[in-house]
Order: sequence, then structure tokens, then C-alpha cells
Amino acid sequence: MLLEFQQHLATTRLLGSDDFTIVACSGGPDSMALAHLLHKSGMNICLAHCNFQLRGEDSDADEALVVNWGESLGIEVHVKKFDTKSISEETNQGIQATARRLRYMWFDHLQAEIKATAIATAHHRDDQVETHLWHMMRGSSWSGFTGIPPVSGDVVRPLLFAPKEKILTYLDAQQVPFRTDKSNASADYTRNRIRNEVIPLLEDIRPGFKNNVIRQIAAFSEAGYILDQFIAELESGMLELGKDGLELNIADLKEMPFSRLLLLHILPGNGFPGRRVDEALHLIDAQVGKTIYSNSHRIIRERDSLQIRPLASIKQPGIHILEGTPEIHAPLHLIIEQSSDCSIPKMGKHLSVAFDMEQLTFPLVLRKWAHGDKMTPLGMTGSQKLSDIITQQKLTTVEKEHVYVLQSGDDILWAIGLKVSDKHKITKTTRKTFRIQCVSEI
Repeated sequence: MLLEFQQHLATTRLLGSDDFTIVACSGGPDSMALAHLLHKSGMNICLAHCNFQLRGEDSDADEALVVNWGESLGIEVHVKKFDTKSISEETNQGIQATARRLRYMWFDHLQAEIKATAIATAHHRDDQVETHLWHMMRGSSWSGFTGIPPVSGDVVRPLLFAPKEKILTYLDAQQVPFRTDKSNASADYTRNRIRNEVIPLLEDIRPGFKNNVIRQIAAFSEAGYILDQFIAELESGMLELGKDGLELNIADLKEMPFSRLLLLHILPGNGFPGRRVDEALHLIDAQVGKTIYSNSHRIIRERDSLQIRPLASIKQPGIHILEGTPEIHAPLHLIIEQSSDCSIPKMGKHLSVAFDMEQLTFPLVLRKWAHGDKMTPLGMTGSQKLSDIITQQKLTTVEKEHVYVLQSGDDILWAIGLKVSDKHKITKTTRKTFRIQCVSEI
């Protein structure tokens, strides 16, 4: 296998003699084989071991194996311990995802510290099959079927050509020590069940199944280059970047025969997994205002477009405006003046208003509108629901969410950019005015 490995490196040029490579070494069979192969090939390497402290004495035994073996061969070894369980609980992220994030964060830090040129991981051919099935089960876009790439930035994967059986045979022949992670046999993890149950069953039903998947991955990879180029050209004419997110023209989506392909490309990068593409397609013919949600985003069916927006993570509190406040910058930019000028400002888009100073109750409150809000528009005697005023203005769903009101006591003085209240207006008896100009429109 050593000769085959060296030929693979020469052909793919993943690593060269001038490279200084960090080998991610867990102590398991795959990473130990990779480290041994690179060492025997004369490559300049060091080992990096993560102790996630999840398996008690077994985790410490893994660390000891890597350290002792590396030192016996004169290979520098770096070790990092993580309190993975506590970090997982603090971040509300799964153990596996937390460990992966910590691992690569440390690798990046270590690479910069020791000035390494590459990071090598021991993913092999069987991992390719497992990942392919995993993405298929999750309803991934075509990019998920292209397998694990041999290069991702500075991360290289020189063992992707080798099946697990060949790796184990090499370890036995070279008498390279390794440890087996008992958790890899646990049925608690979906990936383990795919590896230990699903793939052997499919291989039994159809001998050569794994080889067939590898050929499919190669075909998907080549087709992916063509699709990516095509979709990139398609996006340039269809996808509009708004101030709050992405917009897709409804008419264009209805006309094109590959709207599913476009959405499969766009959704995963905007909070929606590929398996939810059918829901997004149904929005094309849905009523205006129909919305679907993910944990981080939503897609809204507006009159002429599908709008993909991130969810607001924090509800904005009301902003208090004191009597002497000259200006505020957020959530809107308002310029405020107390004046003896008792003229009524030109309304325009209702972005400049004035009220009788002596009739106001301070602090005023600037907040987002809420259902149930009412006001008495200028020139009227009765109140009107703010929701009705917004509907009359034919605002989009996103625009509705950006409507702010200015409140004095229990009275709404101003639906900014929409309507001004008749209450506390300037009259013949007004002696001092409170004047506000909204610099940023809704």
C-alpha cells in the first residue's frame, strides 16, 4: 500500500516534499495509518491529537498512544484537551458537532502558530460511501452527492483512494499500533448505523455496491462543475439582493423548467435544507403573505417575488425619547428639535412632523407597531386600527415589520412614514413645538 500511496500523492499533488503537514491523529486505525504512510514517505509532519475527554480513561489512553508512538519515531506531537461536554451544553450544540468545531478551530490556530502548510485528515473511501448515503437521507442538493473533496482550503485528504480493508491490512503488516473507539459501534449515532448496518446490508444485497457509489460520486463531481457554472449564470439574472435578504422573481420561477434546481442551490446556504425545496416551490402559487420558516430564516410569498429573510433573533425594546433628546440613530435616524416655530411642516411622506410641546407626556416611546394599536389620523375624530392603515398602504410583509410608531402616554402620535395623529397637533394656542424629522425611510 505504501507504493500505491506514494503514487497517489505524486498524481494528485496533494502534498509535496516542501510541505510541513499537521496530521490529525486520533489514535484510531485510519489516522495512525495516514501518519505512518506520510512518515515512511519522508514527508515533514507533526501530529495533532484532540482529547475531548468524553470517554474517561479511554480518551487518556488514546492520547498516550499517539504521544508515545510519535515520540518513538521522532515526530513532534501536539495535544489539546477540551471540556467538550460543558462547551456543548453552553452552546446548545450536539456533542459531535461541538467536537468537530473545536477540532478545526484548534487545527487552524496550531497551523498559524507553527507555520504549517497543510492539515491532513484520514478520511478514506468507505467514508465517501457513508457520507454519500448520509446526504441522500437528508435530502441534500447535488453538491452533497459529490462526496468528500480531496482538498478543502488547507485541509487535504490523501487516503480517499483507500478502502478500510486495505488500511487495516497495512496496519497489521507494518505492526502499527492503534486504538478502537468503542463509541463507533454505538447505534446511538445515525452515521454509525449507516456504517455498521446499512452499508453491509446493501453490499450483501448487491455485491459491489460500494464501488458503484464511488463511481457515482465521481460522476456527480464532474456534473457538479457544470451545474455550478450554469446556476451561477442563472443567479446573476434572477437573484436580487435586497437590503434584508434575497428576492426571487415569481414570474421567472414560473417560466423556467428548472426552478427546483435553482432552489436546491440557493436554499441550503440560506437556512433551508434541500429537503424543503417542495415547500418553497408551493409558495410560487400560494397567497401573498404565505410564509415558511426554518430555525434561522423564512421565505415569504410577496406579490411579485419570494423573499428569503433571516429571522430577527432579538425583539427590539421600545426606545425612550427624553424631553431634551436632540437626535437618535437607531432603530431609525430621527432629528429632534424644540422650537418656538409653530408652523405646520409639509407632510410629504409623513417624515417630518410637529406637535404641541405642552400636550406631550415624556418620555416618548419609539417602538415597532403591534396588532391592536389604534390612532386618530389627522383630520379625523374617531380612531382607526393601525393594521387597517398598513393594509391600505399595500406594504409587503417585510415592510410591515419595519413600521415604527411614536407614542406619548397612551396615544400614538405618529405611524412613521404613514400617518400623523390628530391628537396634540399644532393649534392657534400652541406656544412651543416638538419637531421631528425622520432621516431614514421605512
